[in-house]
Amino acid sequence: MSESVESDPVGSNTDGVGDDAVESATGHPREVWFARLDEAEATGWTHKAVAAWLVAEHGVDPWWAQNVTVAYEQARGIRRPGQRQDGSYEASVTRTVDLEKTAALRALAEVVEAALGTAPLALT
Repeated sequence: MSESVESDPVGSNTDGVGDDAVESATGHPREVWFARLDEAEATGWTHKAVAAWLVAEHGVDPWWAQNVTVAYEQARGIRRPGQRQDGSYEASVTRTVDLEKTAALRALAEVVEAALGTAPLALT
């Protein structure tokens, strides 16, 4: 009998953003940032402190600092995929529909209007 291996349905930070994008945006690949953070003993820091350190000490753009921080926390077992700073979890789902943008927006607005009983103020 073969054993089924259950995979985590929530992707990690690194699943959504490639190493090449991190290096292009920050000047270094993740493993360099992780090594620097390990050297600074950042596993004991708060999320905010790690991100602030990347911005203040290394000039990393704040959005990318958040990205590197979450990836570091996940890599070091401080945070699981989908977990927020406060320990709660967040997940989202993406759906692709075979419609032109305007048609898709109008179809979505109809569903929301039917569910909530109110029309949207705008379709933008």
